[in-house]
Amino acid sequence: VNLDVEIELLAGNFDKAITLADDLLTERVTCYYEPFSVLSKLVYYLLKRRDKRAEIYYQKAEEALFQQESGESYSLQSISYLIFYNALFNPDRGWELFERYSVWDINAEDYSSFYFSVNLLPLFRRKEERSLSLNPELSYFKEDNMYNSEELYLYYREKAKELADKFDKRNGNSYFTDTFNNIESF
Repeated sequence: VNLDVEIELLAGNFDKAITLADDLLTERVTCYYEPFSVLSKLVYYLLKRRDKRAEIYYQKAEEALFQQESGESYSLQSISYLIFYNALFNPDRGWELFERYSVWDINAEDYSSFYFSVNLLPLFRRKEERSLSLNPELSYFKEDNMYNSEELYLYYREKAKELADKFDKRNGNSYFTDTFNNIESF
């Protein structure tokens, strides 16, 4: 279901994606992790197309996240979709999610790390200082817990750009660079 929904979302077939997700979201089909993944994808792709239904699925995704809280880093990409949403509508919640889940990026696979990095950019675009309790294993950890959003923006922008270039060279296309450019200018 998750893959089928994502394919339809990528194709811009939002109504079909929602219909496909319905069995999973109404618990006619059950899986512990999939509802959160599907909901976060609905939020992300609907928001990128400025579809107002993103808000409906955002609320459901937050509920699914609260129920999940498993500490599994493979959810990093899904978390990044919620941070992206919050960067636009509730930055304080976006910062909370970043503070809690940034540690998952440390040993994440490049694919998830790309999406995490690029989807943080709108949150860090506002120039501000934040007190954050981050994991000391993060390369940009600061003892005083004070972080400059511009520095974080530059760090994650460079990381996302490098990963986009790497994937596009391997794949022989510009999909990741296009995604990077789309999010950076959102």
